[in-house]
Amino acid sequence: MEVFAVSDGPCAFLVHHASKSARNAFGEWLRANDGARIVCRLRDGTTVDGGIFRVKMCFGRGLVLTRAPVAIRPKDVVRIN
Repeated sequence: MEVFAVSDGPCAFLVHHASKSARNAFGEWLRANDGARIVCRLRDGTTVDGGIFRVKMCFGRGLVLTRAPVAIRPKDVVRIN
């Protein structure tokens, strides 16, 4: 959805479900995993360690925080493990 990054520091990006049919499952997973350590896999196969937090004011939205910059753009697809 949105990416917040600086060239030499941490990165943050907002994520949401990939499809309408996955919305409820993603929302439940996000509530159960608020604050969890995760690994994101980008389309090119790159993996990124981070943490995910539920954005309570926006249903079904997660905020992923990383320690290092990530080559990600709005609308990119990310898989979360």
